[in-house]
Amino acid sequence: MIERGEAPGAAILGFIGTGHITTAMVTGLCTAESPPARVLVSPRNAVRAAALAARFPAVEIAPSNQAVVDGAEVVLIALRAEHAAAALGGLSFRPGQLAFSLIGTVSLDAVRRLVDGHARLVRAGPLPTSAKRMGPVAYYPEGAEAAAVLARFGQPMAVAGEAQFNTLWCLVGLIATVAGLFGEVGRWAAEKGVEAGSADAFLAALFQAVTAQAGEDGFAAVAEAAATPGGLNEQAARAFRADGGFEALRDALDSMHARLAGG
Repeated sequence: MIERGEAPGAAILGFIGTGHITTAMVTGLCTAESPPARVLVSPRNAVRAAALAARFPAVEIAPSNQAVVDGAEVVLIALRAEHAAAALGGLSFRPGQLAFSLIGTVSLDAVRRLVDGHARLVRAGPLPTSAKRMGPVAYYPEGAEAAAVLARFGQPMAVAGEAQFNTLWCLVGLIATVAGLFGEVGRWAAEKGVEAGSADAFLAALFQAVTAQAGEDGFAAVAEAAATPGGLNEQAARAFRADGGFEALRDALDSMHARLAGG
């Protein structure tokens, strides 16, 4: 239960860990139509914390991680896996206090062992696109309070449990690969005489449209419809497959999945 705020979505949020994802989430919060009056951030990364406080009047740097827990209604744990034990050990949560583990490579049970038994833990996966309040946010266990908080960062998507979360988190692990792929395409187009910014803009618009279509029909159906025999799409897909592109992609997914399963 939320103890002090009027509603879960309006609760005072506190962040333990002040890295890339916290920066994105705080940016999304504070640039929203109705920004919060107060956001607490931990002092772990002094440079990032100071930058957030300088940019957004609502941001307050707490003197310690315990001060974040004490001052916030909802706590978001945004730490690197190797820092979790040291940062969370000894913290005292209020009975029923809602806390989110955003540690993508650590299971909820493992985080639960580091946190006292009072907190109600939810595992969630907000993305860097939280800065614009966009993108899916996978989470479990399902709950209205958790969904209301996560809706401030994107589209909450409840999943059945750890195994399903891990599988979807592997898809998140493809962001750098997909962006790198598009970057390489843009460089190739620039070498052929297209201005680099124009190529990137064209790709973004093209695949925004393709993704919208896939949302209705599914990606496999879009791929099949595009691969007209003898056409350019069929030629490119055949070459990519022959060079081991699809196999390499599945290998990468399998390796990520094995790592998460061991977490």
